[in-house]
Amino acid sequence: MEKTILDIIKARRSIRSFLPKKIPDECLSLILEAAQWAPSACNQQLWHFIIIKDNNLKTRLTYEAGASKLIMKAPVVISVCYHSGNIKEGIQSASSAIENMLLMATSLGIGSLYLNSFGKEVKVKQILKIPDEIFVVAFILLGYTENNPPPPKRRPLGEIIHENYYVEHRKETFSHDADKWTLNSIRDFQERYCRKTDLGTRMDIINQMELKLFKILLSKEKCDNILDIFSYDGTLLDYYPDTKIFSLNLGNETSLFTTYAANKKIEQLIFEGFIPLQDNSISNAFCIFKLERIPYEDFHNLFSEVKRILRNDGKFILFFRSKNSLYGFIHTILRIKFKDDIRKSGIYSFFGPYSPLIPAKVISSLRKAGFSSISEEKFFIIPPLFDDFYQLLLHYYASDGGSFYHREHRKSFIGKLIHKIIGLQKICSTKAGSIVVLTAKK
Repeated sequence: MEKTILDIIKARRSIRSFLPKKIPDECLSLILEAAQWAPSACNQQLWHFIIIKDNNLKTRLTYEAGASKLIMKAPVVISVCYHSGNIKEGIQSASSAIENMLLMATSLGIGSLYLNSFGKEVKVKQILKIPDEIFVVAFILLGYTENNPPPPKRRPLGEIIHENYYVEHRKETFSHDADKWTLNSIRDFQERYCRKTDLGTRMDIINQMELKLFKILLSKEKCDNILDIFSYDGTLLDYYPDTKIFSLNLGNETSLFTTYAANKKIEQLIFEGFIPLQDNSISNAFCIFKLERIPYEDFHNLFSEVKRILRNDGKFILFFRSKNSLYGFIHTILRIKFKDDIRKSGIYSFFGPYSPLIPAKVISSLRKAGFSSISEEKFFIIPPLFDDFYQLLLHYYASDGGSFYHREHRKSFIGKLIHKIIGLQKICSTKAGSIVVLTAKK
């Protein structure tokens, strides 16, 4: 049966992994013809489409302009440009052409990606020899894909449609402070935002020294089974031993993401105020750099549930970054620089809010939940993540604020110095570390 327009619209996906298969010229011509027939402001049709197949050009765009590394994966990249005489008209017209291109590509069985992370525009224009009066709207990536990802969750129509007047259904928050969110708003944010990239892509920012610390401490534990709390992108699942692993998430979309990320068999659980496991059934529960992402008012309920499902000899191990440390100071500086908006700082926006914690408040909440034995260790006076933050800032400025992720490692004297200083630290407990490890027992 022939597909309808709505079928093609619903079948379109944002593709970020492509096969090394050439797109036939006739297919590319059809995609560009579809763009040609899009509506434009005042029918001026002042658009231009630059077809990029040269890998050397893609490399220059990535390194010199700070474009997303995703362009290296696509057989064809199209720079969609428009005359800059009226920017609003240019965005309106080019966007119409772009949607036509995406839908035509979908109808031909070709994957596509509408990419705004093309980097610093002035550099892009230099590399592609684009004249001053033309501006870059977006890059379109085209290529064949092995598998189409499942459809992402959509906002309900009733939430986005307004009759005559705008009616606010709810106030969106983008604060770094988890206490300004609810678990439901975090769940909703994660279930939409997790589809900003391929399912299973590792998005968390954890330094190699932090991972080494986790592996060292994990090796000391005897785990009959494990509960990993708020796994999401599954960054740490591969480090757990071969045993029964339960992965707890806030929603179905994030659970699906974890399933794609895991290289081992895991059992998915959804947290809706309780953990769906029997009492005294888990030997070890881990919450690794995730507690910073939920409201403090939910600590007690989460901790009480963990205590309920832990065996009498079980352990609840938490890793988090301390507000009372150099990391807390750096985090505050970043918030001042980028305002209290996770979309602008971009550092942890994949997960929603993120703020370092005050250890005493976490310990107090654990005690209120009934944990009788709580040990505390601190590591790394100089936060290892400072190394990664510096790279993110380099990428940010190289791309003119376009994005932080999918970038090449940038070499610099300061970067090498930071990396060396951080690497001089030993993995041992200190009195004033940036990372806190708590071990709680019943």
